[in-house]
Amino acid sequence: MPLYKFLIKILIFILISTTYSCTTDMKEINALTQEYENMPMLTVHGLKLVYSSNAKLQIQLTSAMLQRYQEKDKAYIEFPQGCKINFYNDQAEVESSLKADTAIYHEKTQNARVAGNVVITNTNGSILRSEELFLKNTEQKIYSIKPVTITYADGSVIQGDGGFESNLNFTVYRFKKVTGIQNITKEF
Repeated sequence: MPLYKFLIKILIFILISTTYSCTTDMKEINALTQEYENMPMLTVHGLKLVYSSNAKLQIQLTSAMLQRYQEKDKAYIEFPQGCKINFYNDQAEVESSLKADTAIYHEKTQNARVAGNVVITNTNGSILRSEELFLKNTEQKIYSIKPVTITYADGSVIQGDGGFESNLNFTVYRFKKVTGIQNITKEF
């Protein structure tokens, strides 16, 4: 048998075997594509982010992990292992701080949702606790529709079951459907 006939037979065998061994399973391709689309574009471990404006420290954010996602028309940052944010006054002193088990920040709207053991403290010694808060950066406010409890430095406790709203520094706030015990030290 001449060499060229032998090579043609080998080539035909290779073509037939690759045609039958390579099948396209659309379910597998879609699963791989979906898995890729749900992956973060960026992952950062041990994050410490400092934000300043006009050479003045304003915010410091720390987190064990940051993940940035880019979907069709929206980009967002997730803190799946929680975060802590310190807000500073003009003298670079911590005015308030926020801690939560998870957080999501939507870049386009500049809004955030923090959830799970949310704790906010301020310089007055007040401590806010809730399971979920929303931060609207453009409006400079924090709000919640979940129950919120504030414990004051004097031991007074106020709870809002119908909603809560505050400025970002947690220094001015209001409740809906308030219950609680207020300690009064002033005699009449």
